[in-house]
Amino acid sequence: MTGLTERLRSRIRNDDLRALLLTGILVIPIYVVLSLWTTHSLNTRLGDAIDTMPAGLRAEVDAKLAEARKLSALDRLLTVINPLADDRIRFVRASVAEAAAQESISREDAVRLRYELRDSLLAKTLGYEQFICYVLAVWTVVLLRARHGRLRAERSELVEDPLGLASGQLVDPIDAAALHQPLLAARERGRAVTLCEVLSRSLLRFEVAREVAAAESVVTTEAGLLADSRDADLGLIRFAAWAIPSVGFIGTVRGIGAALAVADSPDNIGEIVSYLAVAFDTTLIALLLSIIVMFVLHQYQRSNDAMTAALIRRCDDILVGHLTTQPRDAQT
Repeated sequence: MTGLTERLRSRIRNDDLRALLLTGILVIPIYVVLSLWTTHSLNTRLGDAIDTMPAGLRAEVDAKLAEARKLSALDRLLTVINPLADDRIRFVRASVAEAAAQESISREDAVRLRYELRDSLLAKTLGYEQFICYVLAVWTVVLLRARHGRLRAERSELVEDPLGLASGQLVDPIDAAALHQPLLAARERGRAVTLCEVLSRSLLRFEVAREVAAAESVVTTEAGLLADSRDADLGLIRFAAWAIPSVGFIGTVRGIGAALAVADSPDNIGEIVSYLAVAFDTTLIALLLSIIVMFVLHQYQRSNDAMTAALIRRCDDILVGHLTTQPRDAQT
């Protein structure tokens, strides 16, 4: 059983590396394309809003945008991950809110400009914390799908019958020794390795203890150990599933902190609301992803339990049900 467990863990480590590579290939390009498209859409709406502003407000906005363009290249690079981090949008929104408060623009113009400068639904799903949550969620799902695929392959091998005992044929402790050869041949061919391992250990215990109950106990124990081994290898997945909502709450704290930082003036109410919206949007995305991940994890655990029960039933059908402790002359 130790050798089988080590082989399983080695395959799992390889699956983890492949899953991480696949996650990077899937998530990063898609996220960057969506982020760039969102940034382009925001810039387009920003330009349209500026073109329709009154002359005085437009001059003030142009001055603030000139100041925003002096920001570092790193800040511009970060907008690829979080389009809403673009300071130009916040500057224009603040200018519109200030002009509306001072009644330098009409109420209708203020409402129209706020609508044109609103965050799109797609923009709300993008951000620093959201990006981390997407990577964790996709990686976790890919890991679970890989493990689930391997579990289905193992269960499909349960249709094999490496012993080939006839219906009604009985096996006593003396006959049990001859059954190791077909099991060894099946393992060498790579067919039903898990099933053969459990059957081989059950036969050994039956030969030594000469009790059917002992062989049945070995089957139950070995199947349980295999299930526990598969469950123990979910440690990284469970950590990622826990980390997703935690990262979302970090975004909430960051957004609330940013809102409190500009809460020193009632003129900043628009900016405060914007930061709070980002905070709660981050938590919402994280919780939704967590629900998806936990559902996939639940499905895998159900399959693991079903595999354990199927392995025990199969061993009982092709071996344990044929075992007997009666001598040959008594059988006849």
